[in-house]
Amino acid sequence: MTFQTASYLIAALSFAVTCAYYIMNLNNNKKNQELALKAQQQSAETRQAQLFMGIYDKFSSPELMQKVIFFIDLGVVTYDEFQAKVIKAPGNQFTSTLTFYEGVGTLVKEGLLDIRPVALAIGGWTLKYWEVIAPHLDRLRTDLRYPRLASETEYLCKRLSKYMAEHPEEFQP
Repeated sequence: MTFQTASYLIAALSFAVTCAYYIMNLNNNKKNQELALKAQQQSAETRQAQLFMGIYDKFSSPELMQKVIFFIDLGVVTYDEFQAKVIKAPGNQFTSTLTFYEGVGTLVKEGLLDIRPVALAIGGWTLKYWEVIAPHLDRLRTDLRYPRLASETEYLCKRLSKYMAEHPEEFQP
């Protein structure tokens, strides 16, 4: 074997080792990226669960629950009765419940909170609440000169209705 042949052989062998090393590094980087992505997904799921539990804790507080039940028990009333029993009544039932639902609706709308846990945990209560206030919203929006009044709650209830209609099996006793 000549010196020139040996140098070609060493160069080819060096190239093969370099390629193998490069391929190993690519595989390691791909695995590391997959692990990092999985960790990010788990972290996002954990944050969403924590966010939901904070909302659920607030919803299940005796104070808010009592106000939501007030609306559900109120049932169908005229606008004047709604004004007298809700808007002008002491205790501010409307503002505190609406503020809660506006917040949940905003989080769902912005993709920060998945609709599924909301539907499973508080969907029925929310839609019953909506049935009571929805008939009066157009007039309230006009009277208060606030056209966006309850718009995020309205969005939330539309999403809840759609989700619950698409997944009836999740809401069977």
